Amino acid sequence: MTVFLSAGQSARKAAKLSPIQAMKGNEFTKLSRRNVKIPKQIHRLFGIGGSIAYKNLKRSKVKYRATVISIVVSVSIFIGMSTFIQMAFHATTYYYKDGGYQLHLILSSEDVDNNYEKAQLVGKKEEVSFVEIRRMIDDVRVAANSLPFNEKYLLDSGGITASMSDIVGMGIISLGEQAYQEYCKEVGVTIKENEGKAILIADYDIDTVSEDGVVKHISGMMYDYQPGDTISGVLRKWESMDTNDYDEKEFTIELSAITDVRPLSLKNYGGMGYLIVSDTWIEANKDYLIPYVSVYLRCVDAYALEEHIIADFDSAGYASYNMVNEEAEYQKIQSLYLLIAIFLYGFITVIAFIGITNIFNTITTNMELRAREFAMLKSIGMTNQEFRRMIRLESLFYGSKSLLLGIPLGCGFSYLFYVALIDNFEMPFQWPVIGILISVVAVTILLFVITRYSMAKINQRNIIEIIQNENI
Repeated sequence: MTVFLSAGQSARKAAKLSPIQAMKGNEFTKLSRRNVKIPKQIHRLFGIGGSIAYKNLKRSKVKYRATVISIVVSVSIFIGMSTFIQMAFHATTYYYKDGGYQLHLILSSEDVDNNYEKAQLVGKKEEVSFVEIRRMIDDVRVAANSLPFNEKYLLDSGGITASMSDIVGMGIISLGEQAYQEYCKEVGVTIKENEGKAILIADYDIDTVSEDGVVKHISGMMYDYQPGDTISGVLRKWESMDTNDYDEKEFTIELSAITDVRPLSLKNYGGMGYLIVSDTWIEANKDYLIPYVSVYLRCVDAYALEEHIIADFDSAGYASYNMVNEEAEYQKIQSLYLLIAIFLYGFITVIAFIGITNIFNTITTNMELRAREFAMLKSIGMTNQEFRRMIRLESLFYGSKSLLLGIPLGCGFSYLFYVALIDNFEMPFQWPVIGILISVVAVTILLFVITRYSMAKINQRNIIEIIQNENI
């Protein structure tokens, strides 16, 4: 279709010309003195070579326009596609964040103690290198007016919302013996220092959009608690949530540390804060636990361990569990990432080759058709240095105009891609700086190489033969 349209348009134009007009070749070079008037700045900056180069571009508007359009299309498509690739890669990893574990096991029978016992047995398997067993009291209510909200947090989040004007919901979590020891060590407290106390996780991450559309990522701590402060609230039993017959218990706990360091089970969780406590504290309040135990496992071979756990549970007749192989999910994401990378990079490579070929053909053909003109200029005294200067200045005019049109157009394509994809996930718009820089460097190198190649071919030919050749 492209070849047909290109040839058809050229054929229609050629058919309208009379034989005499075609032989003279001046159909597209009808210019008045006003059309070729040279700006003083051109002559002052570039001398006679710049003046001739400028006149050539004015005289051969059709050829000049074809070259510029070829470069503009190539540059704009490259910039737009480079932005699309960047956003596509971001999208493939947006919904998956490496949590640092390979298997996630959820035990959900009504017997909470049995769930925990089975989780401990799983954690003791030889294939397991690390295990975190999360037990959680989910319905923890704290009076909002008793919390020392950080002023920066209130400013960033827009203040206390109506849903938290009276109470704030938190979670109380235990991690299992091994994970609890590792977590206390990571936070910087000893198990003895945290005995009967809690570590408060109260960090926040907020993406805000200003009036001018700029997306800012803001983070900090929600509360101004210090080690030694206490939190008081109410625990509610899980079963009472459906009956509204709340079985409540008041509690007060001292804080040993306030941190933004999160255990495996809370890597991707938000909320108004979590209290990390020992297994002993949870055991004393286990009547308020939710009937789910989440087990996070690190291992060498996730597939083998998954089969081993499933075989054990099936043989014991235990069916109240759900297994998620995060390693398999990660590999699916990586495969998708690789597929998109191959497709997009292959596509942009094809686009780049088409653009380069188009630019090369346009410029070399234009130079070949002007061989007689160049020979005449040399025959009346233009030196090789002046000739090279003239051609380079023409390339400068080509490149600068093409980039001045192609870069804004490419940025426009980038923004259209951004608008099309922003509905599916939040992502700030980023100017395609790398694509622009690559385009500028590529166009500069291309024009230099192509014009040098064309000049070398012309210089190898005899001036007299070129002038006498009526077929050019």
